[in-house]
Order: sequence, then C-alpha cells, then structure tokens
Amino acid sequence: MSIYENDSQFLDDLHKIQVKLLAAFAECCNRHDIQWWIDFGTLLGAIRHEGKFIPWDDDLDVSMTREDYRRFLEVAHELPSDIFVQTAATDPHYDIYMVEAKLRDCNSTFIENPEGKYHQGVYIDIFPYDKTFRDSAQRKKHHRQYKSRIVGYRQNVVTSLPLWKDMRPLRKIFLSLKYRFISIEKEERRVLDRYKKDSNWVWRPTLASKIDDTPIENSALFPLKKMIFEGVTVTVPSDCDAHLTALYGDWQKLPPEDQQKPAHCRGGFDLNKPWEPHQ
Repeated sequence: MSIYENDSQFLDDLHKIQVKLLAAFAECCNRHDIQWWIDFGTLLGAIRHEGKFIPWDDDLDVSMTREDYRRFLEVAHELPSDIFVQTAATDPHYDIYMVEAKLRDCNSTFIENPEGKYHQGVYIDIFPYDKTFRDSAQRKKHHRQYKSRIVGYRQNVVTSLPLWKDMRPLRKIFLSLKYRFISIEKEERRVLDRYKKDSNWVWRPTLASKIDDTPIENSALFPLKKMIFEGVTVTVPSDCDAHLTALYGDWQKLPPEDQQKPAHCRGGFDLNKPWEPHQ
C-alpha cells in the first residue's frame, strides 16, 4: 500500500493527518473547558525537538484526568463526522486495553495489527490519568483490580485478551453474574475512587503499558501551560522536565540510531484510502 520511497516522506504526510485530529480534539475540549495535555513521546518531541514531533515517531499521545475524559466522551459527538471515537463501547472488536480511547481518521488506513478486526485508520491515543495511592504496593494492587474487574470484563468477547483469557473460570462466572445486577460504570468509579482513602495521593496514567505504575506528582502536571506544537496551540504539564524524567529518566538522550524508526505501523498503510474491514 506504500507509495513512499522513504520513512521521512511517509511521516510528513502521516503527521499532517495526526495534527488535523489533534486540532479538532483541542477545539472540542477547549470549547467545553476540558483540560488535556500532550504526553509521552509527543511531549518528548515537543520539548526536546522544539515544538515538533520526534522525527521518527508515528503516533500522537494526549492525556487528561479521568473526570475530564468522561466529560470529553459526552461531547465527542461534536467532532467532525470523519473522525471516529474508538473505545471498547463504540468498536466491539477494539482490544488494545492499554489505550482506552483513540480518535481515528476515517479517510486513511494505518494497520497496527494485521490480525485486528477493529477500525485501523490513522489515530491519536487518549490516556486517562487517575488518582491513586502513593504507596507502591497499594498502587499496584489498585491497578490490578482495575485491569481484572473492569478492563477484563469489558473486553471478554476478545478471547485473545490475556486479562480475560487467563482468568480463572469461576472468576469469569462471578464477574459475568455481578455485572448483570451492578452497573459496570458504577463499579469502575468505585474501584478508581479508592484513592480517596489516602489523602497523600499521586497521579498515574492508568493503562499506559510499561509506564502504568509510574507515580506522577500533582505539581508536575498542574497548572497546565500553553505552547505551540506543529502549529497547534496545545497544553503541556507544569513541569515538563520533572514529568518526562519520571517517565523516561534521561529524556534528553537520543536512542540508538537503529531504534530511530517508526514503530506502530506493522501491517501496511494507505493515507488516502479509508480503512475497510478484513483488508
């Protein structure tokens, strides 16, 4: 599906689509006073590469607090019609449990997983942050409970998902029966709000893969600041150095040259053709 002679040409066009998604997301959030910030590799690019993508990065990450994430989902229908808000609720095949939501461009194809049946247009990732315990043992327990009780159940139809596939049969039966009588949304709030038992809390990007147990100080995130990223006014954490250090350690150091390449497109792409099922 590629018409490009090198990664640089491909990434230039890919980034244009991602910036379009970002601008629409920012406009919707700003209209409703919903706070958000660019995060992870996107933030790293904005700071280390002076307002631009990491040259070889092929995704775009934004984050928000759980409260603002819920508010965003309520108004996301206001986004342009060619943007699909992808969650486990809107796409029954969506099984990327580390990323709770994506905004997908409906006019392109970008295959992350050749076996995936979920919508695979060009995207940006949305990561909710939750308040949680400062104590590491309590924080890890809190995290496991959320993954097993909420994420595992919501995506139980995806038999390849380890969280559900590896769960004990009686546990599956218990959760299936439980959510016939108890709202899963109510259970989600109960599990996530357990930080209230500990006044000395921290933030955590709840499902962000390898860094999901990284505690983030409130002072490193808020108040948010504005900057220009690829021509779009975005918000960034209050202390970008502290935040990036918590996530990556020595974030100013470039990775080895053999790692400086796109990492997410594993099954082909066509930036001018809408994604179709079973391609």
